[in-house]
Amino acid sequence: MTFKEHSLKAPNVLGSATSHRSRARVLSWVLTSFLLLAAVSAPTKGDAQENGKEQETLFLHTRQGTRHKIIVEVAATPAEQLRGLMFRTRLAAKHGMLFLHDPPQKVVMWMKNTYLPLDMIFLDRKGKVVQIVERTTPLSLASIRSSQPVAAVLELAAGSVQSLSLDKGDRAEHPFFQR
Repeated sequence: MTFKEHSLKAPNVLGSATSHRSRARVLSWVLTSFLLLAAVSAPTKGDAQENGKEQETLFLHTRQGTRHKIIVEVAATPAEQLRGLMFRTRLAAKHGMLFLHDPPQKVVMWMKNTYLPLDMIFLDRKGKVVQIVERTTPLSLASIRSSQPVAAVLELAAGSVQSLSLDKGDRAEHPFFQR
């Protein structure tokens, strides 16, 4: 029985235990629905500065000679990497997250609780682009694996790889790759 049907029924003047349980169940459903709606519609913070994370600059150098300035939030700790860009509802152009792996390793990523489609750029120890995965599927539990050990993964808004004309062999410049 839907909530609407229940609310249109005549009140039970005897107040049976069944109707009290039914009302309690409906009230619980309404309260749960309200809380879920409030959580989903609550404003979320979209970029690194709004999330209290310090921003860093990374430059992407294409083989065509173009240099793109990207503002990144660095995810270096396991907790930061586990959260990644989860629950974000927006990501500004030329902003992203840089996941650092020292030592380099094969990496498995996923899109659980990530509402934005992303482009993932896998980088070796020297900052060279070794793999690109474009337009990932939001909220997917599918594994996105690096084809080889990588030192970092750069996540940008979907479509960034195409708009920046990035390709394998291009290079990222960031202090992490200078060590």
